[in-house]
Amino acid sequence: STLARNQALCLPPSSMDWHVRTLAATDYDRGFLELLGQLTVVGDVDREAFEKQYLDMEKEGNRRVVVVVDPQRDQVVATGTALIEKKFIRGCGCVAHVEDVVVDHKERGKQLGKRVIEDLLQYARKKGCYKVILDCAETNATFYEKCGFRKKRSADGPLLLKTKRPLENAPCLNGTIPLAGSKRWSQESTGITVIVTVNHNDLPSRKRSTHSM
Repeated sequence: STLARNQALCLPPSSMDWHVRTLAATDYDRGFLELLGQLTVVGDVDREAFEKQYLDMEKEGNRRVVVVVDPQRDQVVATGTALIEKKFIRGCGCVAHVEDVVVDHKERGKQLGKRVIEDLLQYARKKGCYKVILDCAETNATFYEKCGFRKKRSADGPLLLKTKRPLENAPCLNGTIPLAGSKRWSQESTGITVIVTVNHNDLPSRKRSTHSM
């Protein structure tokens, strides 16, 4: 009916309606920098500087900047970055560092942060990372527990959150960590170790945190 259609137009989009994709140069006009400004100081970044940085990152090819776009407003409402660090250990393996995770304060409580984290973890698995690390404020630790992490505190070290330990000698598929749904995947072993270092001394210049869901 006409009434039902009008009511549907007034409803906010469900989580399935959000567009989850990699950052585009045109996201400068979709409030990407303004969103990052809810997390930390961005500074004066004009379009030319943004596009140059974007192209440089694309050429490097060692990171994924994921964004969630509200299709109704055509605005970026959540983002996060995974940066790949190559190592000599673990057979010249690699580690992913998750940074700059933020959800628009007007859109929290809609599982957008979780979708960002899941996307970045999937990227890390495809890249064959044996570990994912990120720093966060202690107040945000609960969010990562909701994403499936568990707390672990060493005797003298910081508070850590991590998933269950991976299979140390699990065979890889095409050089990558086994993905969810593969025959080598199990609930007991994710095939990847995720560690979250809780930052007890938040320094403004190095603040890396995920806002509350």
